[in-house]
Formats: sequence, C-alpha cells, structure tokens
Amino acid sequence: MPITARIIGGTLMLLSGGAFGAGAIYMLRKSFNRANNGVRTQGIIVGSDVSRKGSGQRVYTPMVEFETRNGEKITFTASIGSTAEPRVGRKVKVSYFADNPQDADIVSLLRSWLLPGFVLFIAAAFIVFSLMFFTAFFGTAT
Repeated sequence: MPITARIIGGTLMLLSGGAFGAGAIYMLRKSFNRANNGVRTQGIIVGSDVSRKGSGQRVYTPMVEFETRNGEKITFTASIGSTAEPRVGRKVKVSYFADNPQDADIVSLLRSWLLPGFVLFIAAAFIVFSLMFFTAFFGTAT
C-alpha cells in the first residue's frame, strides 16, 4: 500500500476514533454525573415523538411526565427512541437534576452505560486500525 494512502487512511481513522471517543466520553460523563447527582423518581409515559429514519422507518421517542420534589410537573422527551411504540401509561424510572428538572432522562442500563460503552469500543477500534495503517501491518510502503 502506498505511503500516502496509509497516511490519509490512518489520519481519517484516527480522526474518526477521536470523534467517537469524545462523544462516548461526553455520554459517560453525563451518565456518571446523573447517577451521582441526579434525583430519582418515577415517571409515566404520556406519548411519543415520532420521527423517520433515512429508510422511512418510524422511530418513537417516549415523552415522559414526572413530578419534582417541589410538586412541579415536568414533561420531557427521552434521549433515545426505538422502532417499537412505547406503551402510554407505562411507569418508568426517571433521573433529573434538582437545579434543572428539564434535564431529565429515563434511567436504564442501555441508555446510561451500554450505549456509551459501545461507542467507546468503536472509538478504540478506529484508533487501533489507524495505528495499523500508520505501521507496516498492511505490508511495506511503495
């Protein structure tokens, strides 16, 4: 593989790995902060925000209502949706910040830790492959 192709390929993979890594670290920090400083309560799904993927498939993002310790009713749209329509009336665990109750989300292992962990894994893979491009792993430079 020509050296210019290695440099370009390695650089693009390194930049992609950095972008994925920054996104994962942001998600993990927010999850960690919410787990340590957030107020937990129970909410109820009151509807869903419907959008479409590029393929035309519908994505349903739950709209959740909960009551703060002060008795204020807050409605928010969850951070992650799915192709399955959420059941209206279903109770969910909610975490919010007392100083900003609008910054709330549904508490779940997937949303809080597995998704950011997966994105971090993808970032590491991009970085490893970029190092392979920069080294002689794929043959000698011509």
